[in-house]
Amino acid sequence: MCINCGSFVSSTAVSIAPCKIDATAQMRWFALHVRPRSERLISDLVRLKGYEDLLPAYRCRRHWSDRLKRVEVPLFPGYIFCRLDLHNRMPVLTTPGVIRLVGFGNQPVPVEDEEIEAIRRILDSGVLAEPWAYMPVGARVRIDEGPLSGLEGFFIRRRRGNRLVVGVTLLQRSVSVPIEESAVTALDDLEWSANVCKPHHENDGKLQLGHRPACSGVDAAHASEPCRHAIRV
Repeated sequence: MCINCGSFVSSTAVSIAPCKIDATAQMRWFALHVRPRSERLISDLVRLKGYEDLLPAYRCRRHWSDRLKRVEVPLFPGYIFCRLDLHNRMPVLTTPGVIRLVGFGNQPVPVEDEEIEAIRRILDSGVLAEPWAYMPVGARVRIDEGPLSGLEGFFIRRRRGNRLVVGVTLLQRSVSVPIEESAVTALDDLEWSANVCKPHHENDGKLQLGHRPACSGVDAAHASEPCRHAIRV
């Protein structure tokens, strides 16, 4: 199969030639909706065409018939990210397994550069990441220490440890990493109470966390599941 047009050709005639990409074009990051369980293959095909791609993944344990095995799976199943110019998108869209560019209606919408950079920093840091319910609201914080210093996201307190949640707004999905409460500073000057977020002025910007907020995007009984306020696609 030809990776540029998707047609079937003789194996002796296959030639992989990257597309010529204009260096002066306006390159933006877009999310590609792709065939499930084919993210790695499609990512490789897009890269062979000369495009910059990003396939965030994490390692988890999967149960097989006779053993537990650690495997690498996508953080955003069914999606990969690709940096391209919309005027030169057809080579990407004709890649086998690519369904569409994510957007509104028929109009593709780019992913914010800051969100791509945050995901890249998490991947490069080696910190254990995992998928998380999308969080449209919450206590926004900044990490002040460690390999993720400067990274911003939403703070979640869990019985098994605190998490920093970083989202991709366009996909309405998030990634979380473990974080110490002492390593973050509140950006919104909020203090969590049992049911509401209240202003506070007595902790020099450091979080004083009690109960989780009334709407953190996570159900209280099942912390990894979205509550009714969270939006998923």
